[in-house]
Amino acid sequence: MNPTLLIIAITAIATYRGFQDPVFFAKYAGSPYQIKHNKEYYRLVSHMLLHADFMHVALNMFILYSFGEGLHYFFQVSFGSLSPLIFSLFYIIGGICGMVPLIKKYSHSAHYSCVGASGAVSAVIVAYMIAYPQSEVLFFLIPMPAYIAVILFFITERLMQQYNRARVAHEAHIGGAVFGLLFVLLIKLLSP
Repeated sequence: MNPTLLIIAITAIATYRGFQDPVFFAKYAGSPYQIKHNKEYYRLVSHMLLHADFMHVALNMFILYSFGEGLHYFFQVSFGSLSPLIFSLFYIIGGICGMVPLIKKYSHSAHYSCVGASGAVSAVIVAYMIAYPQSEVLFFLIPMPAYIAVILFFITERLMQQYNRARVAHEAHIGGAVFGLLFVLLIKLLSP
């Protein structure tokens, strides 16, 4: 089974349910306060399945599909038949790593919540670019080698984190991306 398509399907179903049911949405949204103080650890994963609106989920799932297929192939070469499991765990851990900086920053803010797979998707993007550094990718619609795009990704996210006032959790993007970078670098270092 293709893990990328499975993740997209599960995310689409959960997001649609969240659109229809505000109680469901609130119960499974990422809440650093609830995670830390009420030990609602399921939110570390469930927040990735919900999205704020159609454009949010469509963009995340499009990017996941665009980079996920290539990254899954890299995992197939590295892990063989375990690659669907490794890819799925990688995605989940990438999303959790995206939530870690938010817990650190917002664990005392009872009203802060977040949704989206951006941390996990950022892990996939950066892992792909490290796995295939010479491949050409589009960064803000500008074609460039992946090894340059990964540097620009971190610079852009850091600047947006500092100066952007939109409701975007750039800390989650950076947390997921750092995990993706380290995971693939480790695979490359340990490969014969």
